[in-house]
Amino acid sequence: MGVRIRVYEGAEALEVAPALVEMYRRVFGAPPWNEPEEGVGLFARRLRTDVLRPGFVAALAGDQAHPLGFATAWLTQAPFPTDRRYPDVTRRLGAERVRVRLVDALEVDELAVVPEGRGAGLGTRLLDTMRGRAPRGRAWLVTSARSPQAVGFYRGRGWQEATEPDEPGEEIVVFLSPESG
Repeated sequence: MGVRIRVYEGAEALEVAPALVEMYRRVFGAPPWNEPEEGVGLFARRLRTDVLRPGFVAALAGDQAHPLGFATAWLTQAPFPTDRRYPDVTRRLGAERVRVRLVDALEVDELAVVPEGRGAGLGTRLLDTMRGRAPRGRAWLVTSARSPQAVGFYRGRGWQEATEPDEPGEEIVVFLSPESG
């Protein structure tokens, strides 16, 4: 049967917040991300408000005692946000492409699998779980060009780059689900 994935909607995801935060620390505190402890704290605080976003969903692979991976997502609303990395996304895609391609689509915010959970298809299963929650399959995400592994992972699952992948000095890569193309 493999590892179970459980979906949590809205504020019910706070039940597993400690597990999500610890996995975030383990995955994003390591190379190539090197997220400092302050960033882990920011994720924990952000999670408490993200669960209030329309369509928020979290998926946990494993269980709270033995978590192996997670993903979080929500529906992108209009007007397109102007905090976090959203201005970079708008600059790279343009306001019209953002409106047509990203608004009303599911934004996959985080996807992480701890080292001992890798190689068993959990990342793909978590990503597919999120895509299954997307309106008409329309989903998008942002990753960092600093991680060729992450970029290759999404490409290998049929996600299409909405931004030019090798623009010098650009750190973000925006991906669209195959159905969004």
